[in-house]
Order: sequence, then C-alpha cells, then structure tokens
Amino acid sequence: MAANTSSVINAIKISDPKMKIGIDIDDTICCGPDDKVPEAMSDEWNSRIETASTIDGAVESIKKLIDAGHDIFFISSRYTIDRELTDKWLEKLEIKDYILCLRLPELYGPQFKRTIIGSLGLDIYIDDKPRLIDIAKDLVYYPILFKDWNQVMNDIDCVKLMRKRK
Repeated sequence: MAANTSSVINAIKISDPKMKIGIDIDDTICCGPDDKVPEAMSDEWNSRIETASTIDGAVESIKKLIDAGHDIFFISSRYTIDRELTDKWLEKLEIKDYILCLRLPELYGPQFKRTIIGSLGLDIYIDDKPRLIDIAKDLVYYPILFKDWNQVMNDIDCVKLMRKRK
C-alpha cells in the first residue's frame, strides 16, 4: 500500500502546472530599509543589501517553489546598479534559478512594477504593499498581499487547485 501512496504523491507533483511567480524583495523576502533610506550606492546602502536579514520562511518557501519547477522572477524597485550586490546576497542564501528584474533610474517604483508585471505574463505576484497589489490585479491571475510565508504558500496551493479544476 505504501508504494501506491507514493505513486499518487509523485503523480500529483508531476501534474502540477508550472507557474510564473513574481516576488518583491524588500519586506517580502528580507527586512527592508526603515523610513530613512540611505542614498543609493552609498556604503550604508550597500551594507544593507549585503547584510539584509531574511523574513521567516522566505528562503525555504522560494526554494520549494523553484524545486517544484516554477519560474521565479524577483521584481524589485532597487536600481539596476544594485544588481551585483542583490545577486550576491541571493547566492549567499543559496537561491538559484531566478530572474532578477530591477528598475531603471528614470522609472518610479509603481510605474516600473506595472510595466514589468504586465510584460512577464505572471500567474502570481507577491508584494507587501497594497497599492502594488492593486496595480497587479488586472495583470496577473492571482496577486498575493504578503503577510507571512505560510499564508503565501497556502495561497499558492489554492491557486494550484483552482487551476486544476478549470
């Protein structure tokens, strides 16, 4: 009987549809800067990126999503000049197989995110800011307002079930 159960579990995993998932970085994966944001590229700013602490459950959840075959897009209002530091930070967390989308200086955060989210054809977008979830509502199948990673993973499981029923 154990072999049958294992086969059923493996069949469920194999049949899960691959999704494109966009995830904000600051205050969703890591503790973002406080109200006093240092100037970009200053030593203080660089130090914050390099030493940012992760939010409970973030790394484990993201690795599970990648291992399940989903495409992960980190979409951040950090500037493109922060790409190397952000990549190194993600590498230190052993997060691999992602695409990092950072904004150009001439685009304001919400405008940038709307443009990127709309162009990627995401199934899910996760962000801690309600105004950015409002922007994403007409662009993605299921926007998730971040509260904690248990809630996010439960919401993603619900999306999988809804997609299977279609």
